[in-house]
Amino acid sequence: MIIKKVYISNFKGIKNKIILDFSDKTSLLVGPNGFGKTTIFDAIELAFTGKIHRTDILKVTKDNKNYKKPFFQNDENKDVIIKVWLENEDQEQLVIVKFFDKDYYRKNQVTERKNKPSDFSIFKTYTEDPKKFDNDEYSSENSKVIEDKEIEKFLKISDNLFNVEKIYKLFNYLQQEETTYFLKQSEENRKRSLGFLFQTSKQENELKNISEAITKLDSIYESLDKKIASYKTAESYKKEEYYKLIKGKDIEFDQETLFVNESIVDLEVKYKKYTDEINKIIDFKQNFSPKEYQKRNKLNYIENVLKQENLLNYVALKNYTNENTMSLLDKEYRYLNNKQYVKSFILEKYFNKVSYLEKEKVQYNLYRDYIKHLENDVYNEDTKKIQEICNKIFPEKTKSLLEKLDELLLIQKMVQVNDNSLQKILENRKTIHYEYHQNPDLNDKGMCPYCGKSWESTELDQKFIETESIISDLMNIQSRRAMELKNQIKKAYIDPMLSIIKEKSENLTLIDDEVLATIKQIANAKLNIDHMYKLTEGFRFDDNINVLELDSNGLNLICNKVKNYIESKTLVSRDLYDVITRLNTISFSEELKFIKKCLDDLDLNDFSLQIDSNQQKSLLDLKSVTRSFDQKLTQSKERFKFSHEKVIDLEGIYDFYFDNNSHRFEEVTIDQITKKKRYIHNQYKWKLNKKVSRIEERMDVIQSMLVEFGKFKKVYGDEITSYKKEMIERIKFPFYLYTAKILQNYQQGFGIFLSTLKKDDSIRFITDPTTDHDAMHHLSSGQIAVISLAFTLAINKTYNISNNLKFLVIDDPIQDMDSLNIHSFIELLKYEFSREYQIILSTHKDFSAMYTKYKFERLEGNGVKVINVQNLLHKSIEMSDD
Repeated sequence: MIIKKVYISNFKGIKNKIILDFSDKTSLLVGPNGFGKTTIFDAIELAFTGKIHRTDILKVTKDNKNYKKPFFQNDENKDVIIKVWLENEDQEQLVIVKFFDKDYYRKNQVTERKNKPSDFSIFKTYTEDPKKFDNDEYSSENSKVIEDKEIEKFLKISDNLFNVEKIYKLFNYLQQEETTYFLKQSEENRKRSLGFLFQTSKQENELKNISEAITKLDSIYESLDKKIASYKTAESYKKEEYYKLIKGKDIEFDQETLFVNESIVDLEVKYKKYTDEINKIIDFKQNFSPKEYQKRNKLNYIENVLKQENLLNYVALKNYTNENTMSLLDKEYRYLNNKQYVKSFILEKYFNKVSYLEKEKVQYNLYRDYIKHLENDVYNEDTKKIQEICNKIFPEKTKSLLEKLDELLLIQKMVQVNDNSLQKILENRKTIHYEYHQNPDLNDKGMCPYCGKSWESTELDQKFIETESIISDLMNIQSRRAMELKNQIKKAYIDPMLSIIKEKSENLTLIDDEVLATIKQIANAKLNIDHMYKLTEGFRFDDNINVLELDSNGLNLICNKVKNYIESKTLVSRDLYDVITRLNTISFSEELKFIKKCLDDLDLNDFSLQIDSNQQKSLLDLKSVTRSFDQKLTQSKERFKFSHEKVIDLEGIYDFYFDNNSHRFEEVTIDQITKKKRYIHNQYKWKLNKKVSRIEERMDVIQSMLVEFGKFKKVYGDEITSYKKEMIERIKFPFYLYTAKILQNYQQGFGIFLSTLKKDDSIRFITDPTTDHDAMHHLSSGQIAVISLAFTLAINKTYNISNNLKFLVIDDPIQDMDSLNIHSFIELLKYEFSREYQIILSTHKDFSAMYTKYKFERLEGNGVKVINVQNLLHKSIEMSDD
C-alpha cells in the first residue's frame, strides 16, 4: 500500500490548502523548522489513528476548562479538513477524510468542556471519490461516513487482535519528539506494548480468568473460614418443648418451626431480630401498666373533646337536633329563605281576584287607547274608531258626530284640492310675470301676459297683485271653515268623551304587571303557609300602604319587613340555625358513649340548651352552655392523672401483641416469655450447627478447586511466557545487526542485545551480555534514539501484520542525532526496506537532504521525490491572495 496524496487545510500552522504528492516510493520533506513538516506527519497520523499520540499522552494543559477554539484549528471561522488518499496492493483506492465543522458546538448540544486539547472525537471521519480530492470546496453532507472497521478492512487487517492505533506508533511512525517513547517505558509496559504482536490475547484472557477465579475462591475460602471460627461454639443443642406464647396471633417468632431455608447470614439476622423482639416484650412487661394506660387514654380523650367545638355544640344543642324540632326549624327558615312564602302571605287575599284584576287591567288599557285616539287621531278618513268610542260613551250623539266629521273631511279635501290648484296658478303666474319682465319686446307692447288685454305697465303690475290677493283670500276662507268645525266637534263631542273616559279609568282597580304576574305564579304554586300565621301574629301592615298600588320594588320592601318580623319570632337565630343544620349531618354517638363511660356521674342534660318558644335562642346562649360544659370537663381531668413512665409504648407493643387488652396483657407472664426466648435460642443453635457442617463441606470442595486451578494457571503461564520469549528471540538478531550498523561512536561493542528475564517475558535492552542492567542506564539520549529507530526497523522486518501497512514515516531522523551513522542508516533503508516499503522522511538540513537523495538514487537508481514544505506553504498563501 502507498499513500498517494495528502490534503491539508486550516490545520495547525497550515492555513490555506496544500496538497502533497507521495506517489513515489521514497519522499523527502525538506525545509527549515517551523514550516509544517511535523504538522504534515500529525495529519497523516490523525487520519490513520484518529488522534495525535504525543498530544494525547503529554497532557500539558488541563481538560477542566473551556478553550476558545481547538488547538489544531488555524482560523476559527473555517472548517479543518485533512484527506489521505490510499492505494492498496490490489490497486483499490480509499480517501480518508478527517473533518472538523467550525459550527460543531453550535450544532451539537455539548455539556462537557469545549475544545479540550486531548479531545479528537470532535473530528468526523468520511470518505469521498478520489476524483474530488483536489477540489477547493468540501461538503461533509455529500460525503459518506466511514468507520474504523472499514479502514482496517481496506488495509486487510482482518484479525481482531490488531488495530491501526496500536500498530501505527510502533511500526509505521517515528516521531521527532518521541523517538524514544517505547524504550523509556518500564520493562512491564514494553511487554504490554508488544503483547498484541504475539497474538496471545486469548490465552492471556484465559490465564486472567483463571487468576481471578483463584482470587475469588481464596477470598470465599478465607471468608468462610472466619465465619466458621465465629460460629463454632461448645454450647450443645437442647431440645425445648414448643408452646404458643401469644394466643390468637400469628407472630413470626411464635411459630413452632423457625429459620426455614435461611442462609447462615440470614439465620444470624433473624435470630437477632427474634431475640431483640422478645427482649422488648420483657422490658415492656416490666415497666408498662394497663391501668395507667387507661387513665392516659381517658385524659387524652377528654382533652380531645375540649378541642372539638362541634362535639361541645352537639351536646349543648341535642334538644334542637331531634326530628320534630329540626322539622319545625327547617319550616321556619324555609319561609325565611324562600321569598315566595312571604309573598304568598302578603298576597293571599288577592288569589281569588286574579280574574277581576286582569279584566280591570284590560279595561284600563282600552281606555288608554281611547284617550290616545281622541287626543291624536280623530280627524282622519277612518271614522270607525271614533264611531266605536262614541257608541260606548254617547250613543245618542253618534249620528250627529259622524255628520260633522263627514262635513269636516269634505272641506279638508276641498281645501287640499283648491289649495293645490290655486297654489299651482299662483306659481304659474309668477313664472309668466318673471318671463314677461325679462322679455323687453313683450313689455314694450303693453299687452297683458295673462289675458291679452292692453295695460299700462303700472296698471298691469297692480292688477297682478290684486288677483293674487283674491286667490289667497279664497284659500283662507275654506281653512277657517275647517277650523271652526274642528272646534265645534272638540267642544261638543271630544272633550266630554275624554272627561267621561278619564273618570272611568280612575275608578278602575289598577295593579302593576309584575305584581299581578307574581300573584298568579304564587296562586298556582299553592304553598302551605299555615305555620306562618303563627309566626306573624302581631304583625301589622301600614294603613297608608295599598298592596295593589305597589310595584315590584315596593312589594320586596314589604317582604323584607315581614321576613325581619318572622326572623325575630323563630326558635333560634339564623346563625344558631346554621350551626344546628351543620351538626345534624354529624354523628357523635360513639364519642358520647365514651364520655359517659369515662364520666359516669356526668348528666349531659345539664349542659343542653332548653327550648323556649317565647324566647329566641342565639349564639350567645350556646356559648354560655358550652362554656359550662368545658369547665366541667376541665375539672374532671384531675381524676385521670397518670404515671408517664408506665405508659411508654413507642413501638406499639400493647396494641400489636395484646390488642390494648389488660386481660391479655396479664395473661402472658415474664417466665413464659423467657421460656420462649430459650426455645428460639435452641432452634437457632440447632440450625446453626447444620449450616456450619454444610460450610465445611463447601470449603473442602473449594480447596480441591484451588489445587486444580493452580495447576491450570502454571501450565498457561509457562506456555505463554515460553511462546513470547520465542517470539522475542526472532527480533534479537535483526535488532543487534541494525544497532551495530547505525549506532555511531559506540565504545562498548558492536550492537545492543535484546533480553528477556528468566522468570517472565519482560523485555530488557542491554549493552553487554555480562551485565543485567537496562541500556537506558548506560546510553546517551542520542544513542537511545538510535536504538529506538533500530527497534522499529527490526520489528517491521520480523513481523508482517499486513502487506497494506508497509510504509515508514520518520520525522527528521538526523536532527541532533550525532550518534546515528547516516550513511549506514540510508543504506539500511534502501536495501532492507525500500523495495517493499513506502518511505517518507523529513529533514531541516539542506546538506542532509541532498546527501540522502544522492545516496538513495546512487544505490538504487530510482528517483527520490523532494518536497520543499516552505515553498509549498508560500505558494498556497500567494494563491489565496490572488
